[in-house]
Amino acid sequence: MKTTASVLTLSLGFNAVPRLFMALVLVTFGGVGLFAAEPKLDLVRCIELALAHDPEIALAREDVNLAEAALQFEAGTFDYQFEVGSSTQRDRIPTADGGNTDTDTTRLNASLVKTFRSGIEFTPSLSLERRDVHHNDSSTRNSADVSLSLSYPLLRGQGRDMVTGRERAAERALTATEYRRRFRIAQRTLATINAYWRYCADLRRLEVVKESEARSTRLVKETRALIEAGETPENELLQLLANENDKRAIRIDTRNSVFQSRHNLGLVMGLTPAQIAALPAVASAFPEPAFMGEGALPESVRLVVTALEQRADLRALRLDGEADQIRYALATDGLKPDLSLNVEAGYDTLREGSGLGEWLAAVSRRTPGANYAVELSYKLPLGRKTAKSDVRREGARLEQTRLSLKDLERQIGLQVMIAYEDLQRALETLEAVDQSVGYYELAVANERKKLKLGFSTLIDLISYEDRLTSVLLRKIESQARLWQALADLQFETGSFDRMDMSALDQAAVLAFPRAETR
Repeated sequence: MKTTASVLTLSLGFNAVPRLFMALVLVTFGGVGLFAAEPKLDLVRCIELALAHDPEIALAREDVNLAEAALQFEAGTFDYQFEVGSSTQRDRIPTADGGNTDTDTTRLNASLVKTFRSGIEFTPSLSLERRDVHHNDSSTRNSADVSLSLSYPLLRGQGRDMVTGRERAAERALTATEYRRRFRIAQRTLATINAYWRYCADLRRLEVVKESEARSTRLVKETRALIEAGETPENELLQLLANENDKRAIRIDTRNSVFQSRHNLGLVMGLTPAQIAALPAVASAFPEPAFMGEGALPESVRLVVTALEQRADLRALRLDGEADQIRYALATDGLKPDLSLNVEAGYDTLREGSGLGEWLAAVSRRTPGANYAVELSYKLPLGRKTAKSDVRREGARLEQTRLSLKDLERQIGLQVMIAYEDLQRALETLEAVDQSVGYYELAVANERKKLKLGFSTLIDLISYEDRLTSVLLRKIESQARLWQALADLQFETGSFDRMDMSALDQAAVLAFPRAETR
């Protein structure tokens, strides 16, 4: 080993050693800053870090921004649109005497277009025209055209539901996207809680096996002293040494489990390798389940009802179905002919004069009467292949969403019942194991007394201590399973979806899901 280390040092070279040293420093101390003020790690802090570092949550947040932009785009259909334009042109017309008549025409147009959600399109407009004729008797004519037009669809696109269909579909898509973001937060919360309890359990297991190893080491020392005093045969030491080494091997394996669970928790929290290396131990032992003293747990059927009301992914899919239904209605409406009623009213004026004021004043000149027009416009594509393909596409999408919704409701109901039963069994197991711990502790104490009185053997004591260690480890696993089962039930019932993650407290995380009372 010494030779290998020497060769390795030489092969790195003089310049590589400082770089290796700096890398080791960064790995060892690079993550200390994140947990510098946290000697112990609690569950809420782990969840907060996991939610802050999860890239999928950040992507989901951008999906919400995209959905907001899509809604804003659709709402823009109902914005006021102001249009203004100007033009000038010259027409040169030959005359019979061999000359030319030049006519300069200048136009100024302005209009305001507004589509209301009722379907009415409202357009007031103004057009000013100045015509200068350059010939022997030059003249300037100023005219104005003021009009107000209304357009309303009578078949295709008729009614508020059709006019606002795309906007309403975008609203539902936005809300569905927000629910999916919440569901992603709930998924990350569940993964963090499970990883946290696994880390907590492995740390507790390490404490138990260390105590077991310490007992075996202490027993070896006591037996050596008895052998030296001639009170115990020397062959008794062999089985104690074997037991001590067995406990040491178990402790090494358990330490490796702690290493793996620590890194798994760090990965779930989105930490860097340096930060994972600096990850402190958990804040406390397993808490006592407060809901055990609240009486009988609610029936699983009530929890299923709660889940069907609260689950964010289910709400999102329902909103998808509503949006698909709106799009299908729009596609079906596209099969109708395009029949529109157009009404226009206004007046024209004429004023002569070459000054700019005469041109602008033309709009206010009195007119003897008004112009009006009423028009019915009808348009029907003969093949309508595009409209029919839209109906088929939106109908298939609507059916897919309906089938997915039905299957998700079924799965949620089953998962809630499974999680509920798992929690019930975990509670029963923990109660039974807790009683076993008490019995084995008494049994070990009695066995020690019997050994001192000469009524028992070291093998018997080791056997009872091993059983106590085994049941202590089983209790730790039962505690971890209990809290993981509770987290699963909270997730399945949608409790995480409704939590305020910006003001999270451990009591809410460890509370039993509230069932619907309806």
